[in-house]
Amino acid sequence: MRRILILGLLMLLSFGAIAQLEVKEGSFKEVAGFININTDKMYDDNDKPYAVLKIKTENINDKQRHELLFQGNAATFFEIEYKVGEVWVYLSYYATYIKISHPDLSSTEFWFPFDMEPKKGYEMVLMNKTVKNNEGWGSLSIITEPENGATIALNGRLMSQKTPYINDMISTGIYEIKILKPGYDTIVQKIEIKDGAKEVLNIVLNNNKNGIIENRIYTVNGVSFDMVFVKGGVFTMGCTSNDDKDCLEDEKPTRPISLNDYYIGKYEVTQSLWEAVMNSNPSNWKGENLPVEQVNWEECQSFIRKLNQLTCQNFRLPTEAEWEYAARGGNKSCEYLYSGDNNIKNVAWYTDNSRNTTHPVGKKTPNELGLYDMSGNVFEWCQDIWYNYSSLHNNQTDTDMSNYRVIRGGCFAVYAWLCKVWFRSYYDQDERSNDIGFRLVLEP
Repeated sequence: MRRILILGLLMLLSFGAIAQLEVKEGSFKEVAGFININTDKMYDDNDKPYAVLKIKTENINDKQRHELLFQGNAATFFEIEYKVGEVWVYLSYYATYIKISHPDLSSTEFWFPFDMEPKKGYEMVLMNKTVKNNEGWGSLSIITEPENGATIALNGRLMSQKTPYINDMISTGIYEIKILKPGYDTIVQKIEIKDGAKEVLNIVLNNNKNGIIENRIYTVNGVSFDMVFVKGGVFTMGCTSNDDKDCLEDEKPTRPISLNDYYIGKYEVTQSLWEAVMNSNPSNWKGENLPVEQVNWEECQSFIRKLNQLTCQNFRLPTEAEWEYAARGGNKSCEYLYSGDNNIKNVAWYTDNSRNTTHPVGKKTPNELGLYDMSGNVFEWCQDIWYNYSSLHNNQTDTDMSNYRVIRGGCFAVYAWLCKVWFRSYYDQDERSNDIGFRLVLEP
């Protein structure tokens, strides 16, 4: 009798729970040292490099681990290695998500929070999570018309996956859904996910007739920062002075550049934001609203990767073209010499007024887009490797082995002519300086 009761209890427990694969929140990160980047395994038959994703497993036995199936949205996986407690997946570094499934453990899709790089290693944790039936779960799909690619926020949390949004295992409850896409009105609505329900939302986006695009505010560990929308367009990049003697050789020839929409930081990244993400402050001059400096290009990349993990976004450094277009005022440009005015004293901290130090961001007059300090205060790192204009292409981010990166905007320690919107310089990406910081860019 006792044995029957125990068996009955075990059957009840088994029917009262569902096995679910799930990527542990915040576990995706870059790791160093576990792969040999010189091995032939890092390249496919076309000599294209791969990234390696180490997937650690929790509550998944050896048999289940060998039965895991992998899919993605880039090229076919090159190789899968099953190891003790983990699986190594060699995949195209430009993949943006991975789908992992098992016949008995459901499936999960994970969108990478930042771009991977070739010949580098990453890891994340895959869990076999048991969900009790009385907790409830369903599925949610969101499609937007007339086009997808809208950003989704669920109960105030931004999702890394844009529309079409698919979540096959979402807990029951009431959700506030916010849908954002440049050029369209923001839509907010509530939906209740019931146990076993499959909810499909077809959202029709309305054109923003007033042409007003919402700027965005993000908060990380209590520190908020603003991203300003920049409407794409065509502009003339390079020295556009009427007097050719004002132009340096590396500021010409001018040429038309076409850019898509993007967001750019209203301010240079501050020390308070850097501390909120990195838990450190390398700056020479200390102050929470001062721009962070003494950070090299690689350290900016590390900051951005961690910021993307915290926000589920894809922040990055601006390309040189994006930086100049924004500094000029975008499609609202008045063709000023400096970012926002022909009188540099109104918009910039430079050698004549800075007292040879940085100043809190946002204290001068903004430019036509509402951006501050794009002339003066600190130079700003760009994504691009340094090249003369004669060898550059449209909005190019080159992958040459050069170690010099473009810096823009002038700083507190230079003369006015070095703060003009077209002035460009470079710095070793591994070096730091107390007059170089950066600002962020985000694609819609």
